[in-house]
Amino acid sequence: MRFFLKSLFSIHPTFLTLSTILVVIILFLSGVSILDLIELKTYDLRILSRGPLRPSPEVVLATIDEKSIETEGRWPWPRSKFAALVDLLSRDGARVIGFDIGFLEPDENAQNDQALANTIKHSSAAVVLGYFFHMNEANLGYLIKQQEIDQQLKRIKDSKYPLILYRERATGFGPFFRAHAPKSNLAMFTEAAVSSGYFNLGSDQDGVIRWMPLMIQGGEDLFPPLAVLCAWHYLGKSQLIVRVGRYGVESVQMGDRFIPTDEIGRLLINYLGPAKTFPRFSVSDILSGKLVRGTFTDKIVLVGTTDEIESEGFDRSTLSLAGRQDELVTRIAAVNPRTVVVVNAGAPVIMPWAQQVAAVVWAWLPGQEGGDVLADVLLGLAEPGGRLPTSLPAAEADCPVLSTTPVHGTLDYAEADLIGYRAYAAAGIQPAFPFGHGLGYTTCVIAWRPLAKTSMTERSRKTSSLSGSPSPSCSGALCSETRSRTGTQNSFVAESKPGTLSGLNMIAGTETGPAMEDCAKSMTSCCRSGS
Repeated sequence: MRFFLKSLFSIHPTFLTLSTILVVIILFLSGVSILDLIELKTYDLRILSRGPLRPSPEVVLATIDEKSIETEGRWPWPRSKFAALVDLLSRDGARVIGFDIGFLEPDENAQNDQALANTIKHSSAAVVLGYFFHMNEANLGYLIKQQEIDQQLKRIKDSKYPLILYRERATGFGPFFRAHAPKSNLAMFTEAAVSSGYFNLGSDQDGVIRWMPLMIQGGEDLFPPLAVLCAWHYLGKSQLIVRVGRYGVESVQMGDRFIPTDEIGRLLINYLGPAKTFPRFSVSDILSGKLVRGTFTDKIVLVGTTDEIESEGFDRSTLSLAGRQDELVTRIAAVNPRTVVVVNAGAPVIMPWAQQVAAVVWAWLPGQEGGDVLADVLLGLAEPGGRLPTSLPAAEADCPVLSTTPVHGTLDYAEADLIGYRAYAAAGIQPAFPFGHGLGYTTCVIAWRPLAKTSMTERSRKTSSLSGSPSPSCSGALCSETRSRTGTQNSFVAESKPGTLSGLNMIAGTETGPAMEDCAKSMTSCCRSGS
């Protein structure tokens, strides 16, 4: 008995080693993601244990930061500011200027566009523009015609990799990331710049960016990123080659330098340190001439926004307005309660001062004609007929979902369908302004008129028409939504589903019947109005 127990608990080292190897092989072949995650985390630990490294002095950042916004005005800026920036950097001896932002749409003033194009064209520095690829059609949400795709590809064709060398190419081999369509800069800017490179990046399963694709295939050509083209021009445009072997991409060759990649052409990023490791200078300081002459001589200057201004890589840490804007509105309203506040935001924010002002106009992200439309709304020339497509919370703690950060690569949708107005109703919380809310410049009496009772197998329903009578002096617009309800009263919140939209155009002094019209008569939603 003693011998049996001893042999049972005595494991030979060779057996243990072979068993461990066998288990790892089985997990690897089965594609278990935990092994990949462990490998990624050990890479992070190696970077952290190594500590920060000193960056190359040849690369500096010109940042559009919070200081720049406070000094130069709200973002986006007119192109004339970028023309001045390119001119100043060129005069200071910058060798390469790379834009990590896109000039994708025309400026409101065509002269600003022309000024920037001329400055780029005649700059002594090599100006490299950034753009991006739509990687797949499924996530795009709308259709891009093939003619438009071909036109965009033709625009960036001169910036493709000039040579691809296959050491050994297997039948049907195609290791590259293939994009659906590029979104390039306007033609006048692309033609003026020396090159254009994409700034697409992707994250690993845990949401961390560790890789950079050094090549993306668009159409039949292979295109390099912004970083590669900036380095290429800085090093004198030596021979640029993509080398492909039997099992995939091997490297990018730039003269006598080789940049190693994995088999699909990605570079593992060697992070040199935390944020602000590279020297950075506020664009406002550059435009105002506050920097020492020669700061940018023989440098690669990368121009872009910081995470203080915009980012799609993470959510906001708070729903409060940035800086001291709440204090500003509160102090102005204390002096003049008849203040109208225009909120220019694309997502909900907390407005603790909403009941202290005469009106709040939510302008969203209105585009280039937003100024004209907003002026019409504020002057009463147009009805602010928009309705809120989301609920605006009264307090941050009222939000149904406060965290959307994945944990260990997993985002748990524990709230199920209890989001938005469903969540507020289920929790008995009154939002500051609910889904569908919106005021206008008229008053009306709404009447529901039953029209018919139609048999539908074992169920029956009533259909109604909507009519409204506006005030004698002011026209308006009204939008309603007919909703269906199933189940018991207690299950209504979870099972209520959107129905059919119908609208009313109400002419001053008349009673108007139902009409299928566009319910959003303007881009704005008037959240609150006083007397």
